[in-house]
Amino acid sequence: MKKMFRTLAFASAIAFGLVACDKKDTDDTNGKSNTTDTQSVSDNSTSENEFDDLGEVVRIALEDGSENQRVQSSLCAIITFPTDSIIIDFGDSAGCKSNYDQRTRKGKLKVHYTGPYWEDGSVITITPENYSVTTYLGQEYKIEGKKVLTNQGDSTFKLEVTDGLITFPDGKTSTWNSTRYRKLTDAGTAAPLDETWSVWGDANGVNQNGLAYTMNVPENDPLVVDIACWLTKRMPISGTLTISPEGVADRVVDYGNGECDNEFTVSIGNFTINFPLQ
Repeated sequence: MKKMFRTLAFASAIAFGLVACDKKDTDDTNGKSNTTDTQSVSDNSTSENEFDDLGEVVRIALEDGSENQRVQSSLCAIITFPTDSIIIDFGDSAGCKSNYDQRTRKGKLKVHYTGPYWEDGSVITITPENYSVTTYLGQEYKIEGKKVLTNQGDSTFKLEVTDGLITFPDGKTSTWNSTRYRKLTDAGTAAPLDETWSVWGDANGVNQNGLAYTMNVPENDPLVVDIACWLTKRMPISGTLTISPEGVADRVVDYGNGECDNEFTVSIGNFTINFPLQ
């Protein structure tokens, strides 16, 4: 089976920030602090999910929308097409709940594009404006920054996020910048709902507690993302990534071997935390 991110599982597991943060373990951390705090893991995952979500929303708009049409069956938004751009308007008050993934979105996405989504060389620039997303659990996240998707050919996209800022339901914030790549490895038969992608690259940010960190996924060992699973669990189905918070030991996140479930581990030296918490 394929592995992926899932909104439900990750929303509960994103209690990452609520996990006990003061456990100690004597292990090989090269002299760095081995606190088991996982806030950087949580904040990186939230940022990755929300900015990936922007790309999926814009892809649907480019492929599915038509001028001044409310796309009730998918995005539930008013889409207009100025020259070489689109504006995706979800409304500013109650927002709009999508039948695509059951998320409620507010605000606008302003998009400039140089060509169709699947055209080699196309560059798509996404800028949120007073934009937020509310999950089915009622958690609202405000998303700011800029995302640029560049079609590099061979079904591979470069994904760049600059000045990313997530405001969490309690008002705390975290920043995120990234340069990642994703390659379509299985188009399935009902795109995009059954596609599979490989994802790799780097990111950096400052978590809600003010601690800087970096993230890395090597190209030769990418994450595997199954869109059908990702829409519900919001996590990859397999692969590992490394979070390196400033001054503390690395955190290695392992998403398993391909099952579409909410199980993953965070390893810090010789200490491992299993999620969901055992």
